[in-house]
Amino acid sequence: MFEYKIVRIKINMWTSKPEEDYRDVIAEYAEAGWRFVQVVPKNWYTASEGYYMDVIFERPRDQYL
Repeated sequence: MFEYKIVRIKINMWTSKPEEDYRDVIAEYAEAGWRFVQVVPKNWYTASEGYYMDVIFERPRDQYL
């Protein structure tokens, strides 16, 4: 059994640059025992959410209980 964590990184709509470097986020979570799975970009803009990318991590659930 696995547990998952999704970290949302907002992207500036004017510069198209993320607010955080995804490589730093991956390194930070890897040190905490999470395995990087995938980056999912949101390519359309909505007023409530803007642009973002979701960085998905997983780790075995029973290992950390």
